[in-house]
Amino acid sequence: YGSDKITSYLAEKFPSLITTQNSQQDTVLHLAAREGKDSDAIKSLVESNPRVTRMTNEKGNTPLHDAVIMGKKNLSILLVSKDPEVAYYNNKYGRSPLYLAVEKGNENGILDDLLISGASIPIYREDGDALPKGKSPVHAAIERRDKGILKKIKEARPELLRLTEKELGNSLHYASSIGFLQGVEFLLENFHDGAYERDSEGNYPIHLACKNDSVDVVKRYLYIFPYPKEFLNKKGQNILHVAAENGKDRVVSYILKQDPKLVKPLLNATDKDGNTPLHLAACYGQPLASYLLLLDKRVDFFIFPSLITTQNSQKDTILHLAAREGKDSQAIKSLVESNPCLMRKANTKGNTPLHDAVIVGNSKLAIFLASKDPEVAYSSNKNGRSPLYLAVENGNMERILDDLLKSEASITIPKGNSTFLAAIVKRKKVDHNIIDKILGIRRYQPRFNSSYAPPTGKSPAHAALKQRNKGKSEYIEKAKPELLRLTDEELRNTLHYASSIGKSPVHAAIKQRNKGILEKNKEARPELLRLSEKELGNSLHYASSIGFLEGVQFLLQNFRDGAYERDSEGNYPIHLACKSHSVDVVKEYLDIFPYPKEFLNKKGQNILHVAAENGKDNVISYILKQDSKLVKPLLNEMDDDGNTPLHLAAGHFRPMASFLLVRHNQVARLIDGCDNSKDVEDGMENSIAEISTEWTSSERKVQVYIDYVRKIEKIEKAKPELLRLTDEELGNSLHYATSIGFLEGVKFLLNKFLDGAYERNIEGNYPIHIACKNDSVDVVNEFLKSTPFPKEFLNYKGQNILHVAAENGKDRVVNPWLHLLRQEKTLVESLVNEMDEDGNTPLHLATHRAVHYGSDRVTSYLAETFPSLITTQNSQEDTVLHLAARRGKYSHIIKSLAQSNPSLMRKANTKGNTPLHDAVIDGNSKLAIFLASNDPEVAYYNNKNGRSPLYLAVEKGNKNGILDDLLKLGASIPIYREDGDALQKGKSPVHAAIERQDIGILKKIEKAKPELLCLTEEELGNSLHYASSIGFLKGVQFLLDKFLDGAYERNSEGNYPIHIACKDDSVDVVKEYLDKLAYPEEFLNKKGQNILHVAAKYGNCNVISYILRQEDTLVKSLVNEMKEDGNTPLHLAAEDGQAMASFLLVHDNRVGRFIDGSDNSKDVEDGMKNSTAENSTDWTSTSDRKVQVYIDFVRKIDRELEDKGKKERSYE
Repeated sequence: YGSDKITSYLAEKFPSLITTQNSQQDTVLHLAAREGKDSDAIKSLVESNPRVTRMTNEKGNTPLHDAVIMGKKNLSILLVSKDPEVAYYNNKYGRSPLYLAVEKGNENGILDDLLISGASIPIYREDGDALPKGKSPVHAAIERRDKGILKKIKEARPELLRLTEKELGNSLHYASSIGFLQGVEFLLENFHDGAYERDSEGNYPIHLACKNDSVDVVKRYLYIFPYPKEFLNKKGQNILHVAAENGKDRVVSYILKQDPKLVKPLLNATDKDGNTPLHLAACYGQPLASYLLLLDKRVDFFIFPSLITTQNSQKDTILHLAAREGKDSQAIKSLVESNPCLMRKANTKGNTPLHDAVIVGNSKLAIFLASKDPEVAYSSNKNGRSPLYLAVENGNMERILDDLLKSEASITIPKGNSTFLAAIVKRKKVDHNIIDKILGIRRYQPRFNSSYAPPTGKSPAHAALKQRNKGKSEYIEKAKPELLRLTDEELRNTLHYASSIGKSPVHAAIKQRNKGILEKNKEARPELLRLSEKELGNSLHYASSIGFLEGVQFLLQNFRDGAYERDSEGNYPIHLACKSHSVDVVKEYLDIFPYPKEFLNKKGQNILHVAAENGKDNVISYILKQDSKLVKPLLNEMDDDGNTPLHLAAGHFRPMASFLLVRHNQVARLIDGCDNSKDVEDGMENSIAEISTEWTSSERKVQVYIDYVRKIEKIEKAKPELLRLTDEELGNSLHYATSIGFLEGVKFLLNKFLDGAYERNIEGNYPIHIACKNDSVDVVNEFLKSTPFPKEFLNYKGQNILHVAAENGKDRVVNPWLHLLRQEKTLVESLVNEMDEDGNTPLHLATHRAVHYGSDRVTSYLAETFPSLITTQNSQEDTVLHLAARRGKYSHIIKSLAQSNPSLMRKANTKGNTPLHDAVIDGNSKLAIFLASNDPEVAYYNNKNGRSPLYLAVEKGNKNGILDDLLKLGASIPIYREDGDALQKGKSPVHAAIERQDIGILKKIEKAKPELLCLTEEELGNSLHYASSIGFLKGVQFLLDKFLDGAYERNSEGNYPIHIACKDDSVDVVKEYLDKLAYPEEFLNKKGQNILHVAAKYGNCNVISYILRQEDTLVKSLVNEMKEDGNTPLHLAAEDGQAMASFLLVHDNRVGRFIDGSDNSKDVEDGMKNSTAENSTDWTSTSDRKVQVYIDFVRKIDRELEDKGKKERSYE
């Protein structure tokens, strides 16, 4: 306002204020800079405190930054003259005042003034790095494509041209990247060295010009650098590489038209990866660039035929690259047709182009390649995968599998043996004629490596089996059923060997458990089902090993011979089913082969041997339940090492398997009830004497399990160290004895192996935890006798024994156990009060269990015995009542807990929720009713988000009728609560109903608790304010009927509800107010504005038009009224640029007579003239000028209408 006396006075009396910063860290100089003031007071501040010019605010701006941003020339000159270096200081966004001046296009000549300052570019500043690490003003000029500014910078500060930005490079890099030709020309003339600098990605400026397809810029570079082969980026790429890789056809075409001396070194050059420009064009799918390179005569001369078949450092040809990029252009097809050898070229991974096409789903090129050379579909890469296998593995992506299976080539099955196998084994060249005769295939010219001998891959039938996809298995069988029926030994051996050096596509289908692909393989290439993999065996082996039931069923139907084949480990498929724990698959085999004793693997083991050795209890149990004619030959049979299934189970420490076998009558008679038992014992004694671990290991363990049935005393005498053996799944012997409730075994082990009680199993539990978990009272008692300090036993969750029992609802353990420990009161209380890692006491866990499974006996007992637990809160500050509320349970114990401890109902957790909050949130109506009936006031308590249970019930739309129940309560709204303020400062449930626009809930609230309608929210106002603000007409009507006083209340911004309706342009709501309120002109907000002021200010034409159509008495009192600032509604509409609103008001006769048709218009005009003469900004405001504009506009329309003879005005 032009008065700086106060500023001068305060600065003189209190100099420390000059450098004081406000909350945005602005100094007084920042404020002056933004306002553009350079008064004497400001100048004296700068001179007396020079460091204030370098002080930065929270954005990192100095006062000079703000002066430049606001275009304040005088103050900018003052500041830069006092401290020129500040012109180069960067803010937090890396922008210096100089950069900002360029960015604003030298507004008001500020850039000129900054450039003529005498400062050099500073290397550093007091509080951080300066310009070189920020944004370059030269780059800003380039971004504006303003050559004029570049010239100014060059004349005043030429060193700035050399500045570099990390992401954009130097100035030439940036100008080239955006194709700014004039800038490039200027910089090449004045900053020639910049052309020889690389950016952060290793490119020279000329590379960026090529990348941007800026032919004119490239032309300029080539004019200055006619032989650019020296420009290689960090990948070793020349300019043609870059243009080809990015498909910049115009640049490629321009370069190819140049002098052959320029072109030749570029065309044939390879980058660090061995790629020529043509490789890159094909690799990145740039068809036109590839086409240009292929068709150019010089390219023909230099490239054909050598370049087409050239392989880069990964041994990729251009066909590999095109395949991976999904291209199948005519240029690519012509390459294939003219060079068929390309289709069989393999890269470092052993992939042909067809492999790569299948991998990326390039169906068109895959079809084309397979049609030209069908046999490539069966060639294997270094991982043994053929294109056919990959197509299966990819789940028939883009239906490539269908096309490959329809191709003409068949899997060639050789009829000979040694020559063929030798050719494959040794991978050496042999007579092509012999190979041709063996394979029966046609070979392309020139001939290729004889090692190409299909099939060399995984069976697609196996792949379908692994996916468990019966459909794919059937598809394979329909297409080529003959392979499933082949039994010739030579053929089988050949297939086994051929597949042993590759991967079967059938196996890929099995891996995906995709029966559909198996079916496709069977339909198109049924011979694939017979393929085997060295590690996985045939398709039935693999399907059985992974438990793929549908695949096994399909293969047993279409490839039953496979069930009689052994894999590389000597197992039949049924053995693998037993080994994999697949009971359903074993059942399938036994349905087809009811007497499987003939299936012996190379160790002489039957199916029960295998199941026992691997501890597959479910399989053993299933087999033992079968017909005795089946079981008896299996149970007692010995393998090649003389072991029965029981020996193997014991020898490999399979406790449950051993237990099942030992308890079987026929096994017991064999080992323990006849002469054989003596043989076993003698064998053990002899083996101990002979120190034969191979024989004695299994025998001892057999005896261990027999002794377990006999209470295990014999074992301890013979080999006590066996007691310490541990099973990964079952834990040590004490864990296991405890888990099956073997009381005498626990007693014996606690006496002989007490250390085992202090060991954890894989789940982190001690044996005593398992006893508690299993509700084994007698076993628990044994542990308490032997381990007198149970508090020490904490599992991985930090839970003691009482936690575990309570969590699992084992009341049989808890009650007598705590009774037993009552003599140790301190110990018991420590167990009861201890919290686990989640902060839960045993009572919390018991309650959690009770509400989940309906058993609350443990909860009841603990609460009765240890009442202090009831009010204990866990790490989330939940009480047991919170847990019950969230789980939706309302049991008698929960009821008794709440009644005996009323304070529980007001306990809040970390979210500020009481149990009633949680009950409402989870729709737990019964518990909500119970809690609210016992403490009605809690319904109004707010959580940390300001929501009360009543609010939440409304918000959830009266879910489960909870709102009805809360409203029926007799409690009044509390003024305060024990631990904080209550409802008044939270969120109003009425507002929640309005937000839902639910008139039904509003009526419920009014009927039950009419006082709630009066509640107010700080931000939203009262209920009428909020309903008006969202245009909720039914709500406004209801509230005006039930809460008319609310219409006479102002909100925090000083508006009445009717003002909010006008602001929201809700005509129907405004109409409702005007019908109800007799004198709406009395409603003035805190700015003195009536309803028409508000509507005009916000340009709400519907409301304005409606108001202007009302009675003259009402309208006149509104249209001519001035607010506290002296503005009429028309002033506000004009001032805020509300054109339509201004037009409506200007065009109204009642407004016109006041401003333009009576003495007042003269007053206005005179006032405007006087104010202009007096330079009074208050009167000659923008609004006055805009009012006059609209008046003049209406006058002009009136004159035109009169000239045309029209008497009525057209509002159109």
